[in-house]
Amino acid sequence: MGYSKLILYLFPIILLLITYILVRVPSFPDWLGFDGKSLWDLMDLAIIPLSLVVVTFFFNRWQRQNEREVSEKQRQLERDLSEEQRALERILAQERESQNALQNYFDRITELLLSDKPLPNSDRAITSARARTLAVLHILDAAHKGYLLRFIYEADLINKENPIINLNGANLRQIELIGATLSNANLEGVDLREANLERTEFQGVSLAQADLRGAHLRAVNFTQVDLQKADLRQANLVAATLVDVNVKESDFRGTDLQGAKVKALNQIQIDFQKADLEGTVLDNIEIKDT
Repeated sequence: MGYSKLILYLFPIILLLITYILVRVPSFPDWLGFDGKSLWDLMDLAIIPLSLVVVTFFFNRWQRQNEREVSEKQRQLERDLSEEQRALERILAQERESQNALQNYFDRITELLLSDKPLPNSDRAITSARARTLAVLHILDAAHKGYLLRFIYEADLINKENPIINLNGANLRQIELIGATLSNANLEGVDLREANLERTEFQGVSLAQADLRGAHLRAVNFTQVDLQKADLRQANLVAATLVDVNVKESDFRGTDLQGAKVKALNQIQIDFQKADLEGTVLDNIEIKDT
């Protein structure tokens, strides 16, 4: 038991004892030499010092408690700042790692394109380029994935008519590429979960069997896009344009299609369970009963 707790327990006992003595012994015997003074008279003299002792004790106790609380808050603040600093350092380290990996990728692909036997004419170079692409995508953060995809698109390496690099199974999850143009690209079977591709031009793109769950596709242009067997659950397609699209076996459950225009290439039934179709224009599409 601590000293302060001991005082707290003893104080009421001592107070009760003094009260009992005051009641039972109203005055001191003459032989004690107090000249007939009563205990109440002595209490008048002792009450102020006693009060000061009690007040001082509790004030000191409160002060110590307050200091402990302030000290703990300070330590917590230091821990929080330290954690934020470590988090920032991790982000910066990942940024540097992504930047270095992407630059090395650019250099290597450029070498393959400019070699004596350039990339499109060498099966070995094509295999190497695909392997490097899939590997580096597992390292890159969202923004650098966007830089890579733009690079290989502009280098004409993923053209739908003659794709040099096959991106099937590529990890493009959470990629950031807003307002870009990817017309006629081959993106079959890519992982685009939670990707941010708002206002991107996808005209003529093949996204067959692509995973687009939770993707941000607000105001995209999906004109003449192949979405066969694509998974669009929980995707945001607000104000998007989907005209002459192949949506055979596509999954639109839970999709937000507010204000979108959806015209299927052929007459088809689609399950729009839990989808938001407020203001949506559907053409060549029959809503499947669930």
